[in-house]
Amino acid sequence: MTRKSQQREQWIEEEIGRTDLGDKRRTKRLEQIVGNLSANPESSVPMASGTWAETKTTYDFWDSPYLEPAMVLAGHIESTVERMRKHQVVLAVQDTTELNYTSHKALSGVGIADNIAPPSKDGRNSSHRAHTQVKSQC
Repeated sequence: MTRKSQQREQWIEEEIGRTDLGDKRRTKRLEQIVGNLSANPESSVPMASGTWAETKTTYDFWDSPYLEPAMVLAGHIESTVERMRKHQVVLAVQDTTELNYTSHKALSGVGIADNIAPPSKDGRNSSHRAHTQVKSQC
C-alpha cells in the first residue's frame, strides 16, 4: 500500500468513521465508494469503480430505501464541525457560478435546467448554477 493510499484510508476513516447507516456493511460500502471516488475524482462512477460489479453496487447503495442523504453526510458533518472547533476563526468562502449550456450542440434537448440565461430559439435553456463553499482556517 502506498503512502498516498494510506493517507486516503486514514482520511476516509476520519470523515466517515462515525457514520451510522444502521448496518456495518452499509458503512463499509460507503467507505469503499468514497475510496473509489476520492482515488479518481475526475472519473465517472463506472471509471472510478473499476468493474461493473462495483459500479452496480455503488448505484444500488445510492438507491437503497434504507438510506437518506442526511445519514450518509452525518459523519462527514460531525468531522467538519470538530475540525472547525479547533480554530478561533474559520472562513467559509463561497462562489456561485452560472453555467450556460444552451448553445452546446451535444446537450440540445436536455430540457430546461434553470431560468438564469436567456432562452434559446425554442424558448428553452440548459443552464445550471454551481454553488461551492470552501472552509479555511485563519
